[in-house]
Amino acid sequence: MRCRRWPQRPCKRKGIEINEAQAHKNLDDILTFFQSNAPRMMLGDPAVGGEALTAGYAQMALAASDHPGDSVTATMTHWLLARQMPDGSWLGNGLNRPPSEYSTISHTAIAAGGLKAYPLPVVKKQISRRACSGPGSGWSPRSRSRRKNAACA
Repeated sequence: MRCRRWPQRPCKRKGIEINEAQAHKNLDDILTFFQSNAPRMMLGDPAVGGEALTAGYAQMALAASDHPGDSVTATMTHWLLARQMPDGSWLGNGLNRPPSEYSTISHTAIAAGGLKAYPLPVVKKQISRRACSGPGSGWSPRSRSRRKNAACA
């Protein structure tokens, strides 16, 4: 089994041993969970505990492990877009776990990371348009920054 990029490679460089079988099982569990929830997700149902955080983290983990885009990652991308609020943000899951899972800003950043990891050609323009519109350029609705996102210029 090859060494996956996340988190194995940085750990190995630091001399931290990784259980490759467990790392592979974790990725398989992520795929199995999202595959089994795909029908509900395609309907926009809040089928995923943790909402955008769970989907975003899962997409970033899969991408960091060099998992190719497939029907599971496409479902996750469609679901994230369906769950996005009109102002460009994603709502939290009702939990308050500071500092990283504290607000719509962190939920939105993780969701955006997931979308960036697996952009579908069909919705790539839609993602860019949403990222470049609205308050705070869409991704960070409470941002007071006047600096434009370079990708939106």
